[in-house]
Amino acid sequence: DWVRLTHSFGRDKWRLSKSVLSHYVIREDDELYFYIPKANDFFKVYFSKSGNKLIETSNGRLANEVLKNIGGIRGSYFLQNKSSLNILGLIEDGKTVHHQQLVGEIKKSLKTKNNEQTNAYIKRIIENKIIEFGSILQCEVCHQHAFYLPSELKEAMTCAICRNNFILPMHQPTDIKWAYRGIGPFSKNNKVGGVITVFLTLKLFNKEFADTSGNISALIGFELVKDKKTKEVDLAVMLQEKHKDSIPPDLVFCECKTYKNFTSDDADRMIELGTEFPNSILTFATLNDELSENEKTEILRVVNSFRNGYGHRPTNPVLILTAKELLPNDFWRHFSEYENDAKPYHKYNDWIGNLCEFTVKKHLNVKTWGEIQSELWQAEMKKRNEAMKDKQTTE
Repeated sequence: DWVRLTHSFGRDKWRLSKSVLSHYVIREDDELYFYIPKANDFFKVYFSKSGNKLIETSNGRLANEVLKNIGGIRGSYFLQNKSSLNILGLIEDGKTVHHQQLVGEIKKSLKTKNNEQTNAYIKRIIENKIIEFGSILQCEVCHQHAFYLPSELKEAMTCAICRNNFILPMHQPTDIKWAYRGIGPFSKNNKVGGVITVFLTLKLFNKEFADTSGNISALIGFELVKDKKTKEVDLAVMLQEKHKDSIPPDLVFCECKTYKNFTSDDADRMIELGTEFPNSILTFATLNDELSENEKTEILRVVNSFRNGYGHRPTNPVLILTAKELLPNDFWRHFSEYENDAKPYHKYNDWIGNLCEFTVKKHLNVKTWGEIQSELWQAEMKKRNEAMKDKQTTE
């Protein structure tokens, strides 16, 4: 698998042990060439080991292209808080927005009066192919307004609506309104088809768990087919927490919603994935601030399905992410609501596993796995002490 995925040569020189993959060399100047495996190729091989065939979806292909256009995971950092979603709202459904209106919304959303910061933000979202710059002109014939790119501006204009010719109002430059519009999927509605939540979830995982020394591989929008049954996955992440090189990485399955609610079908699918992939983390991510009562019922069903085992985690931990975690008021503090509950050792001893329990306790109002295990241990100790007392009395 390694040789095939990396397109490397000399298969006979590779040696695999329990802890490391080694390549034997003959001379000191021996050189080895290989390509870093693509996420899609890696996950295809990974899931094939459990008998699953991975099939990319059209939405997944679109999401990957959008992510590539905006500059990868770090490109999604233009979404700095929940108010910054209003900037996308200005260009939904093919709407155009004048320069001053865009500047005003950016200053309001980012809570800044700094013109330099505002201009830098506009420059970033232009470079990330989220918006494009142009002008709005009124046709002299049909009197309709239309958007024109800079390359389309010339002395003799052709109306984008009635297709008649009219003259560019060079004598009245105030009639030329500089404006912006969304590009591709950003010109549609529903926050780019729902993938914004996927990008924000990826951003959170990268920054909170993998940044600097951690590792993360992700695949967006695919299906797993096994025994003629299909399971749709919004996002899968192979995640190794920073400073945890000696611990195997976590497999994370994510169900992502923009503003729609999680349903029983979503819960059933997560239960299927958790059953087939024990120890994987099941994540529910939404841009809503709170879960509805029905959502809590369905997610609790998933939590209770995997609250078994004897380790420091349940069989399959559940992580709940709302807008408060995905788009916090403080850009760098995704989990500020749990700072009072989190102890220093939580961050250095399975931070993501502990956060799963914190989020489940907060959103579903249930005990954490650690609390359950502690109560069971205390009950067992009490039982043993009573048995010992009874034995001593008998003697």
